[in-house]
Amino acid sequence: MKILILVESLKVGGGSERFAAILGTELYNQGYDVSYLTLMDENPKFKFSGDYYTLNEGYIYGNPLKRGIDLFRYAPRIKKNL
Repeated sequence: MKILILVESLKVGGGSERFAAILGTELYNQGYDVSYLTLMDENPKFKFSGDYYTLNEGYIYGNPLKRGIDLFRYAPRIKKNL
């Protein structure tokens, strides 16, 4: 089974980035095909297992609802990159 983990970055030291890296690594160790897709092109701070892709878009500003809606704009590029 293929799993895509979408986060803004794996470099920022926040809890969601750490959790994404840990979750993806555990799923990878269980035999899943894990890929990470980030919006910012930065060197990941956290160790992870799986494939790494980036859209190189930079930080998405705004409230969480707007940021979620903006992700739909990226859907064609996400599909193209994977």
